[in-house]
Amino acid sequence: MQSLFIFNSLYKNCRLKRYFLSKVYMRNRLMKIILLLMTSFQVICCLGQKENQNFIDLKAIVLEENSNKTLAYANIFNQQKLIGTATNLEGYFELPNNQIGDTIVISYLGYDDKILVISKEVLKEVRLTPSAGILEEVVVTAESDYLYDMIAKLKRNKKTKSKKAKTYFYLETLLFDEPIEVIESYFNGKYSNYGLSELELKKGRIGLKPVTNRYFSSTESSRIFSLHDFFSKNKLFPDNPLALKKKEFKKKYSLELSHTYLDQEQKIYVIDFFPKEENDELFSGRIWMNRDRNKILKVKLKIQNSKIHPFIPIGYNTIQYVDMEMTKSFEEINNSPFISSIDYNYSVVYRDTSGNEMKATTKAYLNAYDYNGSFNLPNFEFTSHLHEDYRNITAAGYDSIFWNKSTEFRFYDRMYEVEKFIKENYIDNNLLFPKRKSLDKQQLEFPYIMWNENRFEMTQVTTDVIEKSKRTRAFESDRYKFNVKLYCDINYVQDSMIYRLATILDPVGSYYHFQITDLDRAFMNMYLDLMEIQKRKFESELSKMQHPSLELVNNLYEKYINEFNRNSKLFVSETNKGRNWDKMEWWNKYILKALNIDNLKTLNSSDSK
Repeated sequence: MQSLFIFNSLYKNCRLKRYFLSKVYMRNRLMKIILLLMTSFQVICCLGQKENQNFIDLKAIVLEENSNKTLAYANIFNQQKLIGTATNLEGYFELPNNQIGDTIVISYLGYDDKILVISKEVLKEVRLTPSAGILEEVVVTAESDYLYDMIAKLKRNKKTKSKKAKTYFYLETLLFDEPIEVIESYFNGKYSNYGLSELELKKGRIGLKPVTNRYFSSTESSRIFSLHDFFSKNKLFPDNPLALKKKEFKKKYSLELSHTYLDQEQKIYVIDFFPKEENDELFSGRIWMNRDRNKILKVKLKIQNSKIHPFIPIGYNTIQYVDMEMTKSFEEINNSPFISSIDYNYSVVYRDTSGNEMKATTKAYLNAYDYNGSFNLPNFEFTSHLHEDYRNITAAGYDSIFWNKSTEFRFYDRMYEVEKFIKENYIDNNLLFPKRKSLDKQQLEFPYIMWNENRFEMTQVTTDVIEKSKRTRAFESDRYKFNVKLYCDINYVQDSMIYRLATILDPVGSYYHFQITDLDRAFMNMYLDLMEIQKRKFESELSKMQHPSLELVNNLYEKYINEFNRNSKLFVSETNKGRNWDKMEWWNKYILKALNIDNLKTLNSSDSK
């Protein structure tokens, strides 16, 4: 695995102000009604609630009751609408489109849940009460094994069955305190053994703001969450107590009982751990655990100036060190613990190509918010490769309809700022990374290539590659491949179906081991055009349907894929890889009629007759 970079941006936060203006023109006999209606309208700038056509936007800061400490990543959930969000690092949240009478539950580990009923009353802050403290009856001395035994026992209950959950991921990188990178995406996450095993992409979007014509990009950030397992050693992360055997654990770590409290009559222990000696290869942190059931509720890990980290620089940048802070929270499902959320904040200090020391700070957050449901994933086979997050998220372009209409869990307080940043700094496959000349085995740039009227080109391979291919592959048909795919994503939002289709050439697995002429270029593009024709037929059929079932859509998808397979085989066979000019002209007319593209003319192939 690993993440990282090329370089980064500046962008100014804007807080959206909303105003409600109503003018009423009625006769004098309706004046009482007018006065009554006017009392229901309020103008609120900053924190509070907005009422609009019986909908109220809840905006508030979550604080600890006694200390005024803000609580980052507290969970906010509307039980009627089944939508939720979390507080940001400053404890602030927004949750839109609530109705009067809706019940809102605000929860944070170590604090009593707060239950609110939406009303017209303006709410600016929510205060949570710490769970009832208890006196610890066990005397813990410096040499006592008591706390070490408690933590050692946690490993015994780490095995759980796998479960799937809708998962939200958000990442924001700052340079000079200004945003330079934003990633927002949804996945189906697979969770087990207190960890995350896999993320299957549903939808994503990326914004990158260049600084001095360069980008800073966290190219595989979501994979960090699946790579880290605090029960085992990993060369990409510093060690922690749960990854060590008891003897080594006792040798390297000191423990302190911070406090205990009762949660629904369960005794919760909060234990701090820290290296006995200064060490940049060991996490320090805190564990929240249910002592009676030997289960982890939450783990916080932190380290400064670490030389061990999961990041690799791209280009000639060199990483000096990394500061990291990771918190994993868990919820219990059928008596087994599963990840509820992970927040991972890190700062990468590196030297750029000019020798300047730079510090990029990233806050990444993952929330498994729905273990009772999962997304209908796109019909598309993503290919694992370098820059995987970026390749996959930008595969089919930006889906504005999904992001504007989705009511899934998200940071609603950042919604408009993220939208603005991404619109101004949107990055797609064509802008990802510059083409490099030394791609002997890879003939196309790594990003997926989406069909458009412009014709694509494959890089000419060397004579050595062509000769080797002749010797090792008996048939000419084995010496080329166009990895053509049809992307299809179906969503049902607000009682309507929205869909996104795209014809895509995946450069990974595509190759052409021949000398390339204009006629070859026409042959390649015509092959891709055949899938675009099927895509448009599919799109036309979908547009005529009111509420097609997912099963029907999947059947149609298979129908047009099969039709492409038949047509592409016939095209290759009849044209003899572009050598049969008469058949090339016939297929060219077929494509011209369907797509209004004349490949033979555009690619100057007429002189090949």
